[in-house]
Amino acid sequence: MKMLSTEMAPRESLVASWLPWLGLGVAVSPVLASMAETFWRAPHSRPALLAAVLLAFALARTGAPSVPAHRDGGVGLALGLLMVVFGLAGETEFVARLGIPVAALGLARLAGRPDARTAALLFFAVPVPATLLMLVSPALELQLGRLALLAANGLGASLELSGRTWVGTAGRLELTPPDNGLPLVPMLAGLGWYAGLRAAGDLRTCATRALAFGVITIPLQLAGLVVAACLLWAGSPDAGHVWLSRGLWLTIAVAGLVWIERQGPRSSTVSHGGAN
Repeated sequence: MKMLSTEMAPRESLVASWLPWLGLGVAVSPVLASMAETFWRAPHSRPALLAAVLLAFALARTGAPSVPAHRDGGVGLALGLLMVVFGLAGETEFVARLGIPVAALGLARLAGRPDARTAALLFFAVPVPATLLMLVSPALELQLGRLALLAANGLGASLELSGRTWVGTAGRLELTPPDNGLPLVPMLAGLGWYAGLRAAGDLRTCATRALAFGVITIPLQLAGLVVAACLLWAGSPDAGHVWLSRGLWLTIAVAGLVWIERQGPRSSTVSHGGAN
């Protein structure tokens, strides 16, 4: 009986350590439901879903190791919950959604599980707001569309740009605000942050890699537009549309994740010094 009690104690302790996270999930459930609806109805927001996959990978790899708890985490938790409340009250979705990772980071510091670097991956699960997409539209996608058209025509295509629409003998393909590449930013930055985690880096390393991955958004989006233009030229405008809305970000996500995993950690022991 004594041995059974000894075996059950660590399990009960582990369950208890995750109860605050369950409470946080319940508290922010209205925002989570709103985000789920956005991911379902707005395909351009789905690249941000990769952050959830990266978080699962990170937790599975490290086992969510405990680190020293910090009382200042309570400030972050309170601030994040206030952002959620004020965002919901003021119908400002982005503020409410940003409040979730802020609260999660605060709870991670307060509870000591998981470390701050891992919890910070949730910031990249917040999709780019539609207002920001429209702010740079149509100028940004038009410029990228022109450059992609030049590249495709240089490869032998015969396409023209009419407004925001590519026109060819096989059909038409209209460029939309998400084609400016901004929806890829949180996904690529999240990949960079995860690469920092895999390299056993500290917060500065993770942030540097997130920035480095984020700045290649425009070149990758431009390359994706060239592929779409070539598909239109080949007589498959529908395939070009599917590529831009789903294929491009999925290809980048899978390729990036495979590349990061193949790089592997710098050492077999992941240091958590200075992570929290």
